[in-house]
Amino acid sequence: MMCEFFRDHIEQSSISYTMFNTLFGDRDQFSRRGQCPEMLKKLISMAIASGESNILNCASIWIKNQGYDNVKCLDIGQLIINDYCLLMPGNSKSLEELVYVSQDFTKTFIILSTRLYTIIDGSSQFVPAGLLNVITDWLLDNPSMCSLTEQSRLVFEGQGLDSPFSGLAEWTVLQPLYHFSHAVTDTPGPHDCYSSNQPHVMYSKLHLSLLQSLLWMKNKENLPKHLLGNILPMYRLQGLVDKIMNAKDTDTEGIECSLNRLGQIVQVALSAGALLCQPSEVLTVLKLLPSNKMITILVSRMKTNLLGLDN
Repeated sequence: MMCEFFRDHIEQSSISYTMFNTLFGDRDQFSRRGQCPEMLKKLISMAIASGESNILNCASIWIKNQGYDNVKCLDIGQLIINDYCLLMPGNSKSLEELVYVSQDFTKTFIILSTRLYTIIDGSSQFVPAGLLNVITDWLLDNPSMCSLTEQSRLVFEGQGLDSPFSGLAEWTVLQPLYHFSHAVTDTPGPHDCYSSNQPHVMYSKLHLSLLQSLLWMKNKENLPKHLLGNILPMYRLQGLVDKIMNAKDTDTEGIECSLNRLGQIVQVALSAGALLCQPSEVLTVLKLLPSNKMITILVSRMKTNLLGLDN
């Protein structure tokens, strides 16, 4: 019955979201209820399996209004990963097709995934191979996935204006610091483990997809500057540099690969206008990094450009 309602109102987003929010509560009510309702988690998982776009679009707006870091929203992200990447990794066709059912929810799910799998205080939480593969394929087939669009009027002001780019860039830049120096096994179980050199290859592919996304934005006309500039916010770049500086027990090869990837991302992001800040701010941050050919060339070019502007 619930699915029928959302199917019948697929063209009426306001009515659909009002019903969705009535069923599962607004932000304040939800925070008092404690655990994420099981019905909501089951509804979203079912909507992915059966391709219910209206339910997923409503869920995306609802998650943005709660906040990506809300523990209940992270529970939803973890449930999807468990259901489609860990418990039945060979049966992920529904997840692969998600981007064609609801691109908005797909972006939201990627952001939740980057919040769930982070490197905190030097401890690496390895991204499940199935999750990494499907996200990379989404980006390679849909380079617009990392772009930002004007928010729906149903999203609270100041909420949800995030791109998956920053979190995914953190994955690719920080991965060499840990995978080059540690044996890689995936904790969930035998169905989703990495083989010897597989992680480096998979993250290289993801890194390439991020660079292609930036190039797509660079060549796309009429992208609003205030949205484009939020693809890689300055505070995220600063945080990434801090994590590189704080990495411990990392070999030379891992550091070099990490710095090369960071330099490539910064260079293309600046070219695409996706790093909205003063060049001098970027220079200040990059100068903190260890010596590296890619970073040295980038810093030199930026200094030359700044001197040209001054003249």
